[in-house]
Amino acid sequence: WKMYGLFAVMAAMFLYAMTDFYNGKRSALHREKRKNAGFVLLLAGLYVVLALLSAIFAHDTGSAFLGGYAQYEPIIVLAAYVVIFMFTYFYVNGTETLMFLYGMLVAGIAVLSLIGVTQYLNMDFYGSDIGKSLITLFSNVDSDRVSLKFEPGRVYMSLYNPNYVGSYVILVLPIVAVGMVIFKKMWPKAACAVIALMLVICLIGSGSVTGMTAL
Repeated sequence: WKMYGLFAVMAAMFLYAMTDFYNGKRSALHREKRKNAGFVLLLAGLYVVLALLSAIFAHDTGSAFLGGYAQYEPIIVLAAYVVIFMFTYFYVNGTETLMFLYGMLVAGIAVLSLIGVTQYLNMDFYGSDIGKSLITLFSNVDSDRVSLKFEPGRVYMSLYNPNYVGSYVILVLPIVAVGMVIFKKMWPKAACAVIALMLVICLIGSGSVTGMTAL
């Protein structure tokens, strides 16, 4: 379902961009970025071609093109990432827009961090009846059949695997930490500090050697 949501976002961005290109001079695209569009498109297209070749020569082409069990990042998802990247490159201009996106990103990180900390404190949300119902949403599986295999105190957030927590924390920890510098007001600085601390707790609780090494 996350894959379908990604496709919906990609389709909306693609239609908006095509309409904008059609409008020509009235386009919202930044002029300087339009000049460099060929080079950026070439690099993005090269990535898509290489990914496509990888999928074509994969051992399991079905999974490579359509996704497989618990691994729904096939070639069409990679192509969606490229569309979103191109849209962001062309349309995200100005500090105000960047700070808005940054704030949304930090808010999402805060939610995952809070889930991770509760797991570290043996209060796993996904072990509750509501959490199990969310896991089995859009399926015919009875939520009572859900059982968690992780020992108490192990952090996996909503990322399915504690090792993924290590990789996620290392990617987002610097992004959150820099908020303590770029925000001018005290409350967002303090919020970023708290979130950064929660991320470290999540990393410790995950037991991810990969994450610890990267840190």
